[in-house]
Amino acid sequence: MFFTSMYQPPKENPLLAWLLENEKQIGDGSATFEGERITKDTVLTRFSCVGSVIFVTMRTSTPWLVKDSEAAQAAFIRCTAITALAGWWSLFGLFYTPDALFTNFSGGTKRTVTEILYDLHHPVEAVKKQNAMPWKALLIFPLGVLAAVLAIIGYAIISKGQ
Repeated sequence: MFFTSMYQPPKENPLLAWLLENEKQIGDGSATFEGERITKDTVLTRFSCVGSVIFVTMRTSTPWLVKDSEAAQAAFIRCTAITALAGWWSLFGLFYTPDALFTNFSGGTKRTVTEILYDLHHPVEAVKKQNAMPWKALLIFPLGVLAAVLAIIGYAIISKGQ
């Protein structure tokens, strides 16, 4: 499934379900998932995707993927392209798109296997932690305003040329 919610129950993400089933092997360093060795320190990543049409904006993220794997590289390209092309086309898209692009170009949202396993065993705390990011609003708003101003200036320049 390409679009998923920000909090992903294990049944909706094969890697998360696999982490829970193979926690012992991960601990002793003998676990592999799709050809990738997985340890407690393995870094997982996911990428943000924004799509907008006039009044509707949809923000999603990919499932957790092993950092630097082929799947992660493909997800980076796919999400960044979709966001860059389709993220801007609504008022909320002007705010969410710069944040998603910044996240993606920074390597996505990164967590270790240890952190993910802790969150899987403590889902209420994981959701609380995820919602406790007020600093992101301070970043998103000015970038969205800047994008709106640049769009208006660009439209004015194009209109004068015609």
